[in-house]
Order: sequence, then C-alpha cells, then structure tokens
Amino acid sequence: MVYLVKQDFTQKPVLNPYMLHKGGVVKPGTYTRRAKNIISSPVLRRRMEQAAELMIQNCSLPDACTTNPDNVGKVRVTKRGVRKVMRLCTPEEVQERIRRARECAATTLATGPVGGGA
Repeated sequence: MVYLVKQDFTQKPVLNPYMLHKGGVVKPGTYTRRAKNIISSPVLRRRMEQAAELMIQNCSLPDACTTNPDNVGKVRVTKRGVRKVMRLCTPEEVQERIRRARECAATTLATGPVGGGA
C-alpha cells in the first residue's frame, strides 16, 4: 500500500500579471501550482529535452527583462549556466516579448522533430 504525503495533494493558486491566454492575448491570470507533478515516461522526457534544446537554439534572447526597478543590473543565471543581465522593460515590452516567444515556439515545435512536421 502506498501512503500519500502532504506534497501529493498540496496546491497553491498563483497570480501572474503577464499570463499568456488563448489566441496569444497577454493579460493577468491565475493558475494552480501543484507541489508534486512528476513525469515518469522516458519517451516523454526525451521529447521534452529535445523540445527544450530546439527552443533554446531558436528562441533564446540575449538579455532578461524585468518590470521591477530593484532587479535592474542583476544577473540571472539560466539552468544551463548562461548569465543574462536584467534590464528594465515596460509592461508593453514584456507583453510583446511573450507574444514573440509564443510565435517562435509555435514555429519551432511545429517544424522540429518533436512536432513531427519535418
């Protein structure tokens, strides 16, 4: 018998001021962050790693953007160790960057080996 621990059923609602909605609209929204969300399929993990690599190659930006003036000039280190300096952006610029990232992702994933298009 398997017993559930607190992490199995803990969840938290999160407010995101720049959430991407259907149709590419960027506006405030909420989602539920779960404490435990494990992917166990090795095939799915491999596909996700391939998709991540394609996204990094095709859609990565040289800088990081923030609307918080306190974070300007700070360095953000990505999971792969790339250092990006934070610069100040307007809310409109943040929304435009999200839209461009969505367009790049749609193109990249639809034509790459992950999407099965090519």
